[in-house]
Amino acid sequence: MAEAKEADPAPTTPRYLGMGFLDTESCQSSMSIIYQYNGVRFEVVAASPEDGDKCPLPEGYDFENSIEGKVLNRLLDLSWGEFDMERADESDGLESEFANVAVGACLPLMQELAPRQIPEPRTVYEQVYPDVHRLQILTGPDNKLVCQKFAFAGRYEPPSPNPPVPKTELLEIGLDLDNSKTQGIPVVDASRLVIINRVQGLVWKVTVEGEGPEIKICKMSWEGFPNAIRYELDAFLKIKKAGLTLNLDASEVITELKKKWAAQITYTLEKLHEIGILWRDVKTDNVLINDDGDAVVLDFGGGNTVGWVDPEIYGTMEGEVQGLAKIRKAIGV
Repeated sequence: MAEAKEADPAPTTPRYLGMGFLDTESCQSSMSIIYQYNGVRFEVVAASPEDGDKCPLPEGYDFENSIEGKVLNRLLDLSWGEFDMERADESDGLESEFANVAVGACLPLMQELAPRQIPEPRTVYEQVYPDVHRLQILTGPDNKLVCQKFAFAGRYEPPSPNPPVPKTELLEIGLDLDNSKTQGIPVVDASRLVIINRVQGLVWKVTVEGEGPEIKICKMSWEGFPNAIRYELDAFLKIKKAGLTLNLDASEVITELKKKWAAQITYTLEKLHEIGILWRDVKTDNVLINDDGDAVVLDFGGGNTVGWVDPEIYGTMEGEVQGLAKIRKAIGV
């Protein structure tokens, strides 16, 4: 009797993670598209001739008339000037369309480089610093995208883990770990933050290895450390000092979930304003619905997402009111 073979796992589809200009000294004008496939991170690069031999293109390559060249130049055009919703929509649509075309060209090479699903990242550290393969897309003779391994020739290195933040820099933002004022604020190495699941975007439910089952929320950020952490820390200390609980128990008064969430967000903002905290980055993405079905406000890092608060009133009470009104409208109340 023939031995039964274990069935091959069902093929997975690459997950599009985002697109942007390469944030390196070597290739500042080139663009990368990020995908996750079988647990491996792929960075697909559309190289610009402005970066010279640091992000190489074939000799005599007609970048301006290539598929990726036209997309890159149009995205650059759309990124200049004051914000305009029509231009923003065109930019988003172009990015999405280009990401779909690029993954079609690169999928066979992705399958070759990552033929089997590897385990999902166990810790935040593994999530931030995954294995990365870098590929390059070019326009072939038949005017279709082709994909190849990107030969950086050693000039471009994958990101290395950030070193621990110096104590002097922590003191500059008011985080003195030896001072009773800030004691109790968890400072934990990313390798000890065990992922339970993704809540949304860069927000995760985690536990701290070796500290029991208590669930914590971890928000990762690619932005500069000092300002965002300073705002978050200041808000945390004020909330802690005031002894606020930021959930309004409205279950007996309001039965419709949308009205309940709107009431909780409004209540939270009122309490924050009473103790001198502005939310600033007012948007629905910064509202978490927890396991109890309550709306919890996140992110006091000081960002401002286009389309939620007008730039001229950002960081004011008028801006907070405007953002809250847009959230309520988005919720549908």
